[in-house]
Amino acid sequence: MGKLVFLQSDNFGNVACDFYRDNQDDILMTRTQIGQALEYSDPQKAIDNLHSRHKGRLDKFSVTLKLMGTDGKLYNTTLYTAKGVYEICRWSHQAKADAFMDWVWDVIEQIRKIDKSKLNYLIKREAGKATRRTLTDAIDKLPDSPHKKFKYKQFTDLIYKIVFNKNTKQLREQFGINKDYDLRDYFTLDELEKIKNVEGEISVFIGYGYSYQDIKSLLARKYTAQISA
Repeated sequence: MGKLVFLQSDNFGNVACDFYRDNQDDILMTRTQIGQALEYSDPQKAIDNLHSRHKGRLDKFSVTLKLMGTDGKLYNTTLYTAKGVYEICRWSHQAKADAFMDWVWDVIEQIRKIDKSKLNYLIKREAGKATRRTLTDAIDKLPDSPHKKFKYKQFTDLIYKIVFNKNTKQLREQFGINKDYDLRDYFTLDELEKIKNVEGEISVFIGYGYSYQDIKSLLARKYTAQISA
């Protein structure tokens, strides 16, 4: 199992359940959310104990990876493939086990009906978010100054100038959207890939201590003079 892509979150009763996909096209759910949906008093421990009793079966349907928590930190998280979830429900004596298994089956069937182009878009979108976080982290590490708070907008406009020859405001006008909407939901796969590549380059330059003007000049030479305005 490789890197995970977050697909969607759906509610089983009052429990929000996240669905992920790996590079082998397996759909996965977290141990804790499975336990919460089954209404165990201690969800993590209950599924851990069930796994221990059926280790020979569940090991091959599970993986432990680092996922980001609500506090922004990474934690070791155990996830199960669809087969793993069904096995857990089969062995669970909780009242909602059958209903939860049926619900998971229905959600995964809907996910698998997503056409390939939509899936590729979701994967590219998530990869772009990771690169974007690298860039914002690099900007956050810059020395404090009165102009630091404007750096994020500066670099964003620079990236869009390179890819579209338009700044953020002009792109919002083009798509007819305000700040409540995420511009990147309107870009094509090819455009998202170009944005990701430029963001990666800028992150490296910032890490080496280049100023905004230095970075702008370097990229202008590489991507033509369209960003010199």
